[in-house]
Order: sequence, then C-alpha cells, then structure tokens
Amino acid sequence: MTTGPGVASEGVTAGPTADASIRAKMRSGVLWWGLGNAVSRVLRFAAQFLLIWLLAPAELGLVAMTTAFLNVLQMVSEFGVGVSVIQKKDITDRYVHTAFWLNLAASLIILDVTWHAAPWIAQFYGADEITWLVRVTSLSFPITALRTIPVSLLRRRMQFGLNSALETAWNGISGLLMVLFAWFGASYWSLVIPAMIVGLLMTPFWFSYAKWKPAFVFDRREFSDLFHYSKHLVGASLLSLVLGNAGFVIAGHLLGKDAAGLFNVASVYSTIVLINYAWLIGNVSLSGFAAKQGDNEALRSGFLRVYELLVATTLPIHVLGVVLAPMLFTVFMPDRYQPALVCFQLLLAFAAVRSLAAHVAPFYNAINKAHINLYYFLISTPLCIAIMYVACRRGLETGGVQAGLDALGWATALSQGLSTLGVLAVAKYVVGRDEAGLLRRALPYATAAALAAAVTYGVAFAAMSVSSGLPVRVYGFIVLVIATGAGMAVYVTTLYVAARPKLAVLVRDAVPRKLRDRVVYRWLPQLRNA
Repeated sequence: MTTGPGVASEGVTAGPTADASIRAKMRSGVLWWGLGNAVSRVLRFAAQFLLIWLLAPAELGLVAMTTAFLNVLQMVSEFGVGVSVIQKKDITDRYVHTAFWLNLAASLIILDVTWHAAPWIAQFYGADEITWLVRVTSLSFPITALRTIPVSLLRRRMQFGLNSALETAWNGISGLLMVLFAWFGASYWSLVIPAMIVGLLMTPFWFSYAKWKPAFVFDRREFSDLFHYSKHLVGASLLSLVLGNAGFVIAGHLLGKDAAGLFNVASVYSTIVLINYAWLIGNVSLSGFAAKQGDNEALRSGFLRVYELLVATTLPIHVLGVVLAPMLFTVFMPDRYQPALVCFQLLLAFAAVRSLAAHVAPFYNAINKAHINLYYFLISTPLCIAIMYVACRRGLETGGVQAGLDALGWATALSQGLSTLGVLAVAKYVVGRDEAGLLRRALPYATAAALAAAVTYGVAFAAMSVSSGLPVRVYGFIVLVIATGAGMAVYVTTLYVAARPKLAVLVRDAVPRKLRDRVVYRWLPQLRNA
C-alpha cells in the first residue's frame, strides 16, 4: 500500500547524517516545546495558584475525585491511537483515518457509559454533587478525541513549536477563564467548564496547522494492525493511570472531599517538574526513538543519554524542593492547605525517582515492546494500590483524617517509588546489562544534589533565624530565592570540579549550539573540549 500525500512517511535515511539530523530535531523539539510548555505552565500555574486562594479544599477535592475516574476512562477511549500514529514506521492515509474514527467512536461509547454510571460513582464517594460533575466533565471525551490525530501528526513530524504554541494558547486562555469563573462564584465548575470551552474552540486550529482533515475511511486491515499495536500500549497506560489516580480515589472514599482536595494540592505541586519537564523529555524522545528503530546501538546510546539528562536536571530541583517544602507552604499556601505539607514532601521525593524513568515507557512504545510496560504494571498496580489503601485506612482508624492523609503519602511514595526503581532495573536488562550502569551514572549528580541540599538548608535556616521586620511571606520569599540560588550554584560548581566531562556532555545535549557558544563556553571555556 502506498503512502498517502497527507501523511507521507517521515523516515530519515540511515547513517551518521541522519542521526545528527534526528538529534538536532530532538534538541530543537525540547527547546521549542520546552519554551512553549514553560510559558504555558507558568500561565496555568499562576491560575492554579489563584484558584487555591479562591477555592476551598473540598471544591478541589470534588474535581480530583471526579477526574480520577475520568482520566482512566479517557485512556480507554483514546485506545493508544496517538502513540501508534507517532510510532508506526511506514504510515498511510488509511491508517490515520481509521485511527481517527476508532478514537472518536470509542470516546462516544465511553461518554454514554460514564453518563449512566455517574450516580453510582457519586454513591461510592458519598457526594451527591459528583453525579452532574461526572456527566458534564465526560463531555470532554469527544472534544479531546477530535484533536488527538492532528496533535500526533505534528509530533511525528517533530513540529513541536507549532504544537507547543497551540498548547500554550489553550492553557493560558483556559487558566484565565478558570480564575474568572471562580472569582464570580462558579465553585468547582470553574475547574471544568473553561477548559472544555477553550478546547472545543481551538480544535480547528490543530487541524489547520497539521494540514490534515478526516475522510470517511475505515480499513479493516489497518484496524487490525492498529489494534495489534495498541492492545499492549492501552493496557499498560490504563494500569499506569489507575495507579496514578488511586490516591485521589482512596482519599475521597476513606477520608472525604476535604482530604481529597489536600491530597490533590500535594500531588499537583509535587509533580510540577515531572509533568512539565521530565514527561516533556519523554514525549520528545518517543519520536527520536521511533526514528531509530532497528539500530540497537543508537537506541541504547539514546536511552542512556536521555536518562543522564533527566538525572542531572530533575534530581537537584526535587531534592532542594524537599528541603524547602515548609518554607514553600508558608510563603505560597493559604493556612487551610497547611495539613498537606507532609504529603507534599513525600510525593515530591517520589516525583524525584519517577522523573528518572520518564522516558522508559516511551522507549518501549517506540521500539514495539509495549508489552513490557503492560507486564510490569500488571504486577505493580494492584500491589501498590493495596498498600496505599491499607495504610490510609489504618492511619484513619488510629489517628483520624490527618493521620490517614499522611499515611497515604508515605504509602504512595514508598510503594510507587520502589516500583519505579523496578522499572529502571528492568530497563537496564533490555538496554544492555553491561553498558547501562544506571546507578553508577546517577551517583555524581546525586552527590552534588546532596551537597546543594545541605547548603540550601543551612542558608535558609540561618536566614529565617534572623528577624527582618518584613512580613513573613515577603521575607520567606526572599530567603527562598537566595537559598535556591546558593544550592544550584553549589550543584553546578560540584559537577564542574568533580565531574566536568559529564557536565560537558550535559551541556552539549541540552543546550542549543548558539547558546553554548555565546554564553556557556564564554563563561566556562574548559567545557568546550572536556
């Protein structure tokens, strides 16, 4: 079957030039998607920050309890078609059209099921408000399905700048509307309605920039190929989502909507780096890994380079965050959210581990080994959920709601943290046991991060021991900036002195060439030939 004009195969001729081209596209993709994602998330973060001051924990809890169910159903409705379009080596128009109609049909079926199951979900939580909250929120299924294929085509072509610009506009506009809705008393609806409105209005732009429109084509052979690939992907992604959302369900069911709101705040803010950066790297690497299918050496090298990039950039941020967590809550959080502090620190520590494996699942998906993800989550998901449920219930029975919330944080961090380390252990054998010393590669960065954390804590403790006469939040913010700057300076200096070759490779992989030549190498010329 020939490749259609709308989605012509984007293969690259094999060889050193092709590898350099792919690396350049991935680096450019990280840069443009990263910049757009940063702007987008800053806007969304600002909106979330304002919403925390405008909404009560119970209102956030109701939405978290609702979306915990709907996120899982959303994955079922997508059926993995987005990743399959990115990953498939030789793609055709008929394949893409078949994927689009399959996705849309599945989303409508799931919408119908969810609409009728809403009263039972509300009964499970013991919150009547959830019935219509579930029904209205489930209308987002077909809205999301409409733009899945255009987004995937942009990512397949590594046109990350266009996709990032659209996502930035969507997040910025919806975030603004959320704040306006909350300001005028829309309560928990302010977290639901704006995103749906903006998503529906912006969907035509994705089609326009992807230069693709659906045709009424459904090919049985293409459907069989799609189903064969997606079955493992959907199974693994579904179990991953179940595990990721289990905390909201357990908190809402056992502890109530207020505790679910506190757990939501702890979870959202602890995963900022994971969602906005580590998963960004994983998503970009998926396209690069898919382009290198069949070249085992290139795949092995790419996997290790992405892993080391994630370790070097995410570990210090998370470690400093754990140390500065009490001050972060004092400065940025209303008093009613202070009970989430311990849970936040625990989930932040878990996010540090989880960020290191952000590219593992995309790696397996790209090389047609999605079944490894499935087998892993078949084992880890029920085990982790059981530990989280039992720990939360025992905490509730022995110490009340606060103890139950803290116990849920401990159980989530320990069970899923060890589970994530298992992901990396398995990946080591898949990539190549003799060449993938993952712990050894992480040791210099972990050591530098530990030193940075010690300095950060010392600076913050000394500064907060001195009375400044300024308001606590203002003075705390100043101390945060100084302590964080000191910690990051120690981190970079430690790598520069003790692990200069690793820092040099990191700079070459992560920093665009012009920025390296004009800024980094001018200030640190020794890195050029390290």
